[in-house]
Amino acid sequence: MRQAVILQAQGIASSQHNLNKIDLQLAQNDVVVLIGKNTSGKEHLLQALKCNITLEHGSINFDDKSLDSLPKNEYQLTQRQLAYLNQNPKFIDNLDLFQNIEAIAKICGHSRATYTPYIEDILTYVGLSGKRHYLAANLNPLQRLKLDLARNLYTKPKALLIEDVTNQLDIKSIVEYIELLQRIRQDYKLAIVISSNEIEIIKSLATRAIVLKNGAIIEELTPFELYVSPQSTIAREFLSYICKSELPVSLRKQLKPANNGDTRVLMRIVFSKVTNAEQALAHASQRYEANININLAYQEAVGAKDINIIVAAIKFAKDTQAEFAKSLNEAAIFNEVIGYVSDFS
Repeated sequence: MRQAVILQAQGIASSQHNLNKIDLQLAQNDVVVLIGKNTSGKEHLLQALKCNITLEHGSINFDDKSLDSLPKNEYQLTQRQLAYLNQNPKFIDNLDLFQNIEAIAKICGHSRATYTPYIEDILTYVGLSGKRHYLAANLNPLQRLKLDLARNLYTKPKALLIEDVTNQLDIKSIVEYIELLQRIRQDYKLAIVISSNEIEIIKSLATRAIVLKNGAIIEELTPFELYVSPQSTIAREFLSYICKSELPVSLRKQLKPANNGDTRVLMRIVFSKVTNAEQALAHASQRYEANININLAYQEAVGAKDINIIVAAIKFAKDTQAEFAKSLNEAAIFNEVIGYVSDFS
């Protein structure tokens, strides 16, 4: 059953903030990840959805209300349900965790008898119950992000807008943060928009990926489609970068940007149906005289689907690389050149 739209942007544009007529719909329980370079407009789009920047064109509706025309008191109440999480959240550093959330409760006009058990429950939920009396100044990066989530969950939001927070976390902390967001999405039935090029967020959390360039949406697709059939250059370059970063160091050091005649093409091959792929690869390698050495072969869970990835060094006896790649594409097997490596055969 299709979920109701909770947040909608129609034709929003701002020349000052590099936004170019963006349309976006976010349904309840949606998780949209914004992908793009630093100049793509990802962060400005998040700020626009929160109404933190002035728009020249377009409108934003949240929970069936136009944010442009709400009375001030109703606007403030509505904004509390559209939570914004900064990359570097600010706290009252000389107050403890409970007191930082208590400050929000007092702004909301809640009584101590009402908010005390609720704050304690939220701190337990995000994994900070044992640190209730820690000063905010003494928290590590992951704990600060958890406190920011707890503080925003207090107002029972219907949507979260999250800046790219993972660049300050190690791998273990990223996984823990993603797991917490997964629980929040499931338990609170929230919609989430997150600006991130972190592949684990895309694989494990996203329902949709939106690719931006120069303040415009150039591609919108599921995480599965991002892996197996990306269309835009930005999406392809993004996947190529991810693939290179995941290569073993020994292989990464061998990479060369161009073919000098005595190298193999290092190709990334992605498919979902193993039997069809095996047949297509066998046929293409024979027809186009391709000698294939498989360097890596593994399976990834992307959303609710499994995909198979092969990284192979390929030597072509003739100038048949383009025909080889085309034949794989026709068999619904995504392939791309990562670079070139020395031929030891």
